[in-house]
Amino acid sequence: MNEALIVVDMQNEFLDPAGSFSKKHAPIDVLIGNCILAVKQARERNHLVVWVKSHYLNNSPALNESPEPWKKRLIEATHTGKTLCCVEGTFNAEFHPRIQEQIAPHDFVLIKQFYSAFKETTLEKVLKENNVTNITVIGVVTNVCVYATCVSAKNLGFEVTMLEDCTSSSTEKKHIEALGDLLENGIRIAKLN
Repeated sequence: MNEALIVVDMQNEFLDPAGSFSKKHAPIDVLIGNCILAVKQARERNHLVVWVKSHYLNNSPALNESPEPWKKRLIEATHTGKTLCCVEGTFNAEFHPRIQEQIAPHDFVLIKQFYSAFKETTLEKVLKENNVTNITVIGVVTNVCVYATCVSAKNLGFEVTMLEDCTSSSTEKKHIEALGDLLENGIRIAKLN
């Protein structure tokens, strides 16, 4: 096995209408359906499937305050906004029900506290232990956690593909800008096939 699918933050906070950050440019049912199909295809190819869930502390120091451009800071940052996000133990922090039912016992489930799934987690170790060299990233939000995870993975030496029809942002403009930024960082952009 040298490939893995990383599914980022498919949680109620972002997918359920009651979630604080649930407004997306792509219809949620289509996004979830595409992600489920991507997982099915990964399993058919015997790829490792990694489910990433955010539990933000929401009282973190101001990691976002830096003279560095936002995109450079993103891979080190965490949620510090006024609106609470993905608070552990809440409905919004749980995987969306249609996503939860896809998680298999042999999958790897990871909790993160930063935008990047690699920052202060065991993800890199798990991928290397499974001889993974190529990863595909899907989930939400394209211009934040998906972006940070993709760029971090590339910086660590992984070959990275992001499936643009399995991701979403709050607006189409943010989604398209993130795709351009990812391409500039050497990330391959593809569609579900």
